Amino acid sequence: MIKMSTTKTKEQLIIENEELHSRLVETEETLLAIRSGEVDAIVISGTNGDQIYSLSSAEAPYRAFIGEMNEGAVTLSKEGLIIYCNKRFAELVHEPIECVIGS
Repeated sequence: MIKMSTTKTKEQLIIENEELHSRLVETEETLLAIRSGEVDAIVISGTNGDQIYSLSSAEAPYRAFIGEMNEGAVTLSKEGLIIYCNKRFAELVHEPIECVIGS
């Protein structure tokens, strides 16, 4: 096994330290926003596109409200796939809710 030299100059170490410090501050600000309830969801960009992760504290009351209201509600993907619908929407299209979601 060949050992490669990883000696860095003082200037390189200073730059690296500043970059790491900047990343640390950004991470701490993000965590503070999540902990204090300022964030409802997190968007993660990946190889399959963006994914949205809802925090349970925001999602549960919203879903309860939407699920019980007297108006039809539906959430669609970009491709037109029904990801979520409430009971009223299923009644409006005269289909069981389990047949509507995913269609």
